[in-house]
Amino acid sequence: MKFSRKCLLALFALAAASSLQAQTLAGLQLVGDAGAVAAVTQSTEVDIRVTGLLARTTVTQRFTNHTQGWAEGRYVFPLPDGASVDELRITIGERIIEGE
Repeated sequence: MKFSRKCLLALFALAAASSLQAQTLAGLQLVGDAGAVAAVTQSTEVDIRVTGLLARTTVTQRFTNHTQGWAEGRYVFPLPDGASVDELRITIGERIIEGE
């Protein structure tokens, strides 16, 4: 069976995300006095662009705070070995937070 590079990269990403630890920790955790609870994921969009040996992946996720008030958020996104994040942008209403 023959796969394109883009398909293989997507399969590797899915395999890495399917581990039990990744499923347990991934996403937005709302942290409060009673501990952390997972925020409700509204949507996830993934765009993968392959150039030579480099794959640039953009992940856009939308979450809902289903708790009664404000909560501290902790975003966890496990990466496979050899992967890195070079940009992080979080939008909360009109506010934009960019990682450094």
